[in-house]
Amino acid sequence: MKLELNGKEIEIDLLDADTLEKYGKAIEPLRKTIELNGDNAIVYVKSFCKVVYDFFDTLLGEGSAQMIFDGKQNMKLCNDCILKCISSCEKYLINQFAKDADKIINSWKEFLA
Repeated sequence: MKLELNGKEIEIDLLDADTLEKYGKAIEPLRKTIELNGDNAIVYVKSFCKVVYDFFDTLLGEGSAQMIFDGKQNMKLCNDCILKCISSCEKYLINQFAKDADKIINSWKEFLA
């Protein structure tokens, strides 16, 4: 699946076992409660952006977040990109993954009958 994030085209192949495993590892910290201190705006924004950077670096490889965000720590930009990525990946896993996997398996199944 191809995604455009901040003007950059990103390829995420969720039929690849390594990518699927990386996605699971990347998303797990997001499921836990993130304790951010809203009293200090700078710390709040940097902490949020670090979580997003860590997600993309885990999923796509070290330095990917730097490339996607051009080194910027913009909370809205980070949120827009992670939301697009997660929603696209989850929609694919829920709606399309099983269909694609079945299609692959069925492509050679007839030869073994």
